[in-house]
Order: sequence, then structure tokens, then C-alpha cells
Amino acid sequence: NHFYGLVKGKKAQINALAGRKLN
Repeated sequence: NHFYGLVKGKKAQINALAGRKLN
């Protein structure tokens, strides 16, 4: 499902940003 891929990518992006803030 294309929509699921977009959501998954968005979550990964948010996780990357959150990880950068924590470090």
C-alpha cells in the first residue's frame, strides 16, 4: 500500500529528527 509507505517514511523521518535532538 502506497499510503502505508508514506506513513512509514514519515515516522522514520520523525524518529531521525527526535534522535538528533536527543543526541
